[in-house]
Amino acid sequence: MGAEDIRRAMDRKQNEGWKSSALITNRKVENILQTGAGMVATGYPGCNITIGAHLDKNNVKTIHPVQLIQMAMYGGRTE
Repeated sequence: MGAEDIRRAMDRKQNEGWKSSALITNRKVENILQTGAGMVATGYPGCNITIGAHLDKNNVKTIHPVQLIQMAMYGGRTE
């Protein structure tokens, strides 16, 4: 296996990884939207950004679990 073979294999892996990630994100977003929830809490920053970008278009807010605790303690305010 030469350098060119390794480069092609890496290109395929990166392309497949992106496609897999998009499929997973789309499935998560669809499942969340089916619940009818107006807000979703996630502790993982990547999910907060990626899923949040899709949910914002559907007026669903994405927050961190600590914000959820803050809302419970202070009557719904997150700032």
